[in-house]
Amino acid sequence: MSRFSDLAVLVDVGGVLLMPDHELLNRVASTFGGIPTTEGGLVRAHYLGVAAGDGPGGFDWAPYRAALLTAAGVAPERLADADAVLAEALAGPADVVWSQVLPGAREAMAALVGSGARVAIVSNSDGTVASSLRSRGLLADGTPVLDSGAVGISKPDPGIFLLALEALGVPPGRAWHVGDVPSVDVVGALAAGVHPLHLDPVGWCHEPGHEHVAGLGEVPAILAT
Repeated sequence: MSRFSDLAVLVDVGGVLLMPDHELLNRVASTFGGIPTTEGGLVRAHYLGVAAGDGPGGFDWAPYRAALLTAAGVAPERLADADAVLAEALAGPADVVWSQVLPGAREAMAALVGSGARVAIVSNSDGTVASSLRSRGLLADGTPVLDSGAVGISKPDPGIFLLALEALGVPPGRAWHVGDVPSVDVVGALAAGVHPLHLDPVGWCHEPGHEHVAGLGEVPAILAT
């Protein structure tokens, strides 16, 4: 039996495993004078967008979209028009929009499951997360998926975390949650009594009240401490 078998890791999807499709982002940006942007540039823009959009009152998607469009070369005077188009595009089905697998995500999920820790998915989405992750090789057989669109509870409500822990048979004090939006993931985890791990590869967050990781691949080492 693994020494981690009595521990649980709850994993967010957006910004941890998937982000908006890069072709979609570049297609919208190019309509407004943007230029094709590399994977690395758009991934970095995602986290800078999270930094711009997150706050004590919740998450504001407009600064997030502005960061993506700016990274893709849209000039400031065209941002408003581009934003309207991108907002409509991002409102589409989650399994179509949030379809870009983040670099290293498959390997990190495999390592996490292989560590012996009990793993569940906890995501605010539209009920398509399980099928989306399975089709992209990101969901191990038997992994519980708590999708807000399916269970009717959204983060930061602690209820969705507690449902995941009930499915895993692990108490909150023996569980960690990995997510990239503090007002949603950190606040919700703390309310549920779960240890939050803020995934912040660009190092924008300096809040002392929670732990930070640069990637999902760091989690097994944290479990070992």
